[in-house]
Amino acid sequence: MTHSRRDFLISGLASGAAIPTLNRSLWSNAASMAPRAGRKLVIIQVDGGWDYFNQIVPVYSSTYYNARPNVAVDNTSSATLPISSKVPEKWASFASAWRELFDRGDLAVINNVGYPEPDQSHFESQSRWYTGKAKPNDGDDGWLGKYLTQAYTGTSSIPAIDASATATGAFDGARVPVIGSTTTGRFGFETDYYTSGDNLVEVAAMEIAASVKRTTSESLAYTSDVMSRTFRLVQLLQNAAQYYQPKVQYPYNVDITPYLYRIAGLLTQNFPSHVYYLRTGAYDHHTYLAGKGGTTGQFADAIRALSGNIKAFLDDMKLQGRGQEVVVLVFSEFSRRFGENGSQGLDHGHGGVAYVAGEPVIGGYFGKYPDLAKVTTPYEEWFPDFDKDSTDFRRVYASILDKWLGVSSPIVLGSQFATLPIL
Repeated sequence: MTHSRRDFLISGLASGAAIPTLNRSLWSNAASMAPRAGRKLVIIQVDGGWDYFNQIVPVYSSTYYNARPNVAVDNTSSATLPISSKVPEKWASFASAWRELFDRGDLAVINNVGYPEPDQSHFESQSRWYTGKAKPNDGDDGWLGKYLTQAYTGTSSIPAIDASATATGAFDGARVPVIGSTTTGRFGFETDYYTSGDNLVEVAAMEIAASVKRTTSESLAYTSDVMSRTFRLVQLLQNAAQYYQPKVQYPYNVDITPYLYRIAGLLTQNFPSHVYYLRTGAYDHHTYLAGKGGTTGQFADAIRALSGNIKAFLDDMKLQGRGQEVVVLVFSEFSRRFGENGSQGLDHGHGGVAYVAGEPVIGGYFGKYPDLAKVTTPYEEWFPDFDKDSTDFRRVYASILDKWLGVSSPIVLGSQFATLPIL
């Protein structure tokens, strides 16, 4: 059985063959074996299509309040918070963590993000974000898959980690480890499916290869070096959350929390991946988006927890001395419709908000908020179309590729898109 360097990639979906774990005393030693990987990108995809207008509230618009008689956010000092003296919209009070990041210059708010010929299907909309294409075809590679296979020039054998519970389409076309479950933390080597009876023997052979210290054989020395480093990376993956000591408290124990915790552990222990992708949900609020006044209910609770934990993660990175290394992108596949339906919810729409956060970010309010003079009745059917005031989602990707990851975005996106002044 022969292996190339990439054959030793770790797979979170592998058979789970036993790999020795580290105790606390060895945790820092394994970390010291891994080189720092430079700039880090953490992408958080909010599944389900989150609402735009109850996060960044058009308090000046009577149309907004007419369209949402039961779920609109009240224009009171307890329900909303000012964004800036130059911005007429206001934050919903439950988005106070976004506001804190914005006020210290660490949050770029990107308004009215969408794509041509909007589609209200979760699957179709997500496929656009995954591929970086306005009209994707079945089998198209993901935009990060293309980045890794066509644009990435680094030397790490594990340049990216899919930190989601299941594999994401953004990495299609590339081989990327999936964290899967934070409760088991099982990572192992991918063994031969067709000779499953020999799996333990295969792993034992890898352990022996990794243990060779000195040899006159150049090929054996190379194999031993690769295996030794790979075993230590496996151990880092297994123990990133268990032995990680955060500098701040993550305020909400929700689905995203243990994944952020594991990513923080990997970042602070110099794990040589620089792209981390995390999906969280669910924001498909067709019913009971909010209570009267807009600041209670499932949407307010979800945004409060999401933004609070992302802020805690960035505060943690800053106190760990990694603040200048980390940028976080947060987006959802689409926004909701302008008017509420008959169940105090909102149906699928288009034209949402995206956030880019972190110390390296040039904070501000970018793009144009939707022109509410264009709203038509029935309100529950209206959503912002893709027009000259929209921000093409590929401009967000281009900004990150060109200005943060340091590659030519047309290689990945197929065309040149104007970047945003956010990095």
